[in-house]
Amino acid sequence: MLPSLLWSSLSRRGRRWAAGLAVVCLLAAAAWWSWHTRWLARQEFLLRREIAQARSGPAAADSVPNLSLERYVADIQALRVGDEANMSSVTYDAQRHLLVSITNRDPHLLELSLEGRLQRRIPLAGFGDPEAVEYLFPGRYMIAEERRRRVTEVALDAGTERVAFETAAQRHLTLGPPDDDNRGFEALAYDPGRQRLYVAKENDPVRIFEVDGLFAPTGQPLNLGVHVDPARDRRLFLTDISGMVYDSRTGHLLVLSDESKLVIEVNAVGQPVGMMSLRAGQHGLHEDIPQAEGIALDGEGNLYIVSEPNLFYRFRQEKASR
Repeated sequence: MLPSLLWSSLSRRGRRWAAGLAVVCLLAAAAWWSWHTRWLARQEFLLRREIAQARSGPAAADSVPNLSLERYVADIQALRVGDEANMSSVTYDAQRHLLVSITNRDPHLLELSLEGRLQRRIPLAGFGDPEAVEYLFPGRYMIAEERRRRVTEVALDAGTERVAFETAAQRHLTLGPPDDDNRGFEALAYDPGRQRLYVAKENDPVRIFEVDGLFAPTGQPLNLGVHVDPARDRRLFLTDISGMVYDSRTGHLLVLSDESKLVIEVNAVGQPVGMMSLRAGQHGLHEDIPQAEGIALDGEGNLYIVSEPNLFYRFRQEKASR
């Protein structure tokens, strides 16, 4: 009888302890969510202030028209791409008029139509944790590996069946020591006019490296320069960078953030001049984009975003009302 009473007493205490722990966890989650929501609202407020200042102050000397991100509306959203599990980037091939994405587990490249249909899978060999792929010029791409902090130029065209890392045969660059903290290189963008490569570090801190001189013609001496602009990076007010694309028409950089659920347009002098929310109810979205990992622009100005695990989005500009 006594053991039974003791067990019953312990059981009641255990239930009370479990209930108390559940309440504490719920309160902690609610407090975190409240803080996170306030922080995101503050991010957007600070960004809107920066954008207003850039559009009205001396920075308006950058007279190039903006992309008008506020006019973009989704016409394809949350389209599943095959049975892929972790699409991590997307870029536009201007020669073949298609999109190329990359996966970082079971690494391979994906070729997609501009409507998000999967057309081809190309295996990758010798790459560890690839996070970004960027079109350079016909037949050539750049791949970034996050933990190795390495960028590598590779060949890819309609006849390519496999892409392998070959130290002696490829142009590649490592920026900093390898790291296992999963906060390394997350995004690439390329300015063909200046042959400048932008490489983004995901967070802690958010950083965009500008690499010049990497694409010197074969046989000519390499005059490599790597630059950063901490003031520009701070003005983004983003907690992470998950994708980038350079727009040759404006000379502006689009920066994608998964955690902040924003696309930021940055002008040639490093100031935010536009923003686009990736939340439900904005830009025609029915639901939040869950984990935006890559962004691209095509030759007509259509904007593409891919989200883990395998979701595809396309945005087109609405015509300005008269």
